[in-house]
Amino acid sequence: EQYPALHRQTEFRHFNVNDGLSSQFCRGKLVVDNLGYLWIGTVDGLNKYNGYKFEVFRNNPHDHNSLSSNTIRQILEGKNGSIWIGTSNLKGLGLHEYNSIAHAFYRHSSSLIDSTVHGWRGALTSMFEDRNGTLWVGTTQGLYQVNRKLTSSTSYSPGGQKLTFIRHFRNPENSQSLSSDSVLSL
Repeated sequence: EQYPALHRQTEFRHFNVNDGLSSQFCRGKLVVDNLGYLWIGTVDGLNKYNGYKFEVFRNNPHDHNSLSSNTIRQILEGKNGSIWIGTSNLKGLGLHEYNSIAHAFYRHSSSLIDSTVHGWRGALTSMFEDRNGTLWVGTTQGLYQVNRKLTSSTSYSPGGQKLTFIRHFRNPENSQSLSSDSVLSL
């Protein structure tokens, strides 16, 4: 048989709040990580399913190791196994990296996206990691290149690596710049 997967019976399991899912309204992606956990982004938190039960992660205003917002926009597993989370956050980019050892989220920030400096009013729309390990973050305020290998830094990752944020944006005077600041998909 040339395509055996096409002839298998596909099974779907429906989850709801009675099963422990934080909300019926999923805005973010569904991601299965390299350990087999299912990550589900909703409007009321991030859900991690181990095959038996849900663990829900939400914002705690008194805990800087929690998510900055309960509305999850994007989920991405990096090539090194990091789980990157994008939230709706009016005070900055809303970019988080999950540290499975500390069981905590590290909030990445940069003066480039600090609302007190630049009046951030954007939204994180997409994420992609290229083959070199560079994280690209699409927003309604431009494209951010998040690089672990550069020496100057505005943020530290859970592993102690320095991160650099480089913003790419529309410049009408430069034909090589983005055609729009709104980057909806990567």
